[in-house]
Amino acid sequence: ESAEAALSAYNSGEIDAMGDSLVATQALQQYGDSDELHRFDKIGTRYYDLNCENEYMTPEVRRALAMGLDRKTICEAAVPSKPQPALAFVPHGIPYEGKTDDFRTVVGDLISEDKEAAKQLLADAGYPNGEGLPTLKFIITNTQENKDVAQVMQAMWKENLGVNVEIVTFEPKVYWDEQTAGNFDICYDGWTGDYPDPSTNLDCFLLQRNETQCRWLNDQAKEYDSMMKEARSLTDNKKRMELFEAGEKLLMEEMPILPLYYRNAQLLVKPGCEGVIKTYIGHTIFKYADKQ
Repeated sequence: ESAEAALSAYNSGEIDAMGDSLVATQALQQYGDSDELHRFDKIGTRYYDLNCENEYMTPEVRRALAMGLDRKTICEAAVPSKPQPALAFVPHGIPYEGKTDDFRTVVGDLISEDKEAAKQLLADAGYPNGEGLPTLKFIITNTQENKDVAQVMQAMWKENLGVNVEIVTFEPKVYWDEQTAGNFDICYDGWTGDYPDPSTNLDCFLLQRNETQCRWLNDQAKEYDSMMKEARSLTDNKKRMELFEAGEKLLMEEMPILPLYYRNAQLLVKPGCEGVIKTYIGHTIFKYADKQ
């Protein structure tokens, strides 16, 4: 019923395995360097919607926010599962059809973490050192991890760019209503794909979904929407991959969303238990499990 109860049961030998949300901060701290903790990459990304409807949230400002962070520090300091920083949107593990490497490796990083370049973008947008830019409303759900991550991001934006950010927390049942209503400049979001193809991730930003999330609805958004829908109708995988690659590059140029890290899943498994695994979408599989 709780992470604490699960950890107690695991420590006492009452259960042999536990995972996902039950492997909370205390469990990760206790078993972080142990062979009993297993980490599995998922085909998902933790990201934040940037409200393109607000006139001061221009593409330059959005790119500056994305470039003004040190994701490695955030992941190591504030995220117990120590995920891999995301310097693009599509995670590792998604094939690039026709290539031996996966999509992320073939396309490469699309975000440069560069404080000076980010400051120049803000100046170009009319907000040198953040001057004149309103305090940005950053909404999150009220988990401890989300609070910790948001506070580190807030401090980095202030120190690196001079941008002021106000963090507002909500219970989950209220939070998504706030997102849908557009009561934010920056808001917590995320996605884990359903199948190993770039479309499972990139289709998140079709126009219909954008209307109640990042509000990215300009000509570039329409071009992106058209590219993703064209890819749906093709059987030529080479052409599909080219469209996905071009689409993701356009997404990262416009930056209606800010990728932070690629999602992972954790399992604690007792010695002697073998074959308990996680799929790339995070489901725990006991089909091959055995206990010595």
